[in-house]
Amino acid sequence: LLVGEIYVRCNPATNDRLIEKLEERRLRVKLAPFGEVLEYYDLCRLQEKWYGGLADIVSIFVQKRVRESAAAVFGGILGWPRRTSARRAVEAAAPYLRRELLGEAVMTVGTPVEEWRAGRIDAAVSVGPLECMPNKIAEAQLAHVAEREGLLSLTLSLNGDPIDPEVLDNFAFEV
Repeated sequence: LLVGEIYVRCNPATNDRLIEKLEERRLRVKLAPFGEVLEYYDLCRLQEKWYGGLADIVSIFVQKRVRESAAAVFGGILGWPRRTSARRAVEAAAPYLRRELLGEAVMTVGTPVEEWRAGRIDAAVSVGPLECMPNKIAEAQLAHVAEREGLLSLTLSLNGDPIDPEVLDNFAFEV
């Protein structure tokens, strides 16, 4: 599972075509969906009461219903497994991150933990910009996840330089 900072994980030019490089090493890569971030921020808005009124709340619930319906329809047609919701990812991250921490580190830790526990992934790769604090937090907590639950992970802090092929070779060998 490829997780981490949304722009870095979704932009092949930024992540040095990481998915292709992992697939060259015979690893099948699942990209955490962009929509998880939108769902997570809607969840935060409700929990932290960051909404403007009833219209805002209705909008959040309508968007949630549309996402869930689309995932059910297209997932069934395409044979996709059940997707990890933001709520389940937050719950999975709870043993590793304080509830008060809000931001992408929560999804970067929680999504792979939930997917691992459900048997849908064998390892996780987390990416972020060089010296990105949420990526550093996720890296530290994914080390604890590895100790407690056995999930292999690799965290890459990217700055535009090519990724060292030996790092990817070693990770692929471990997986």
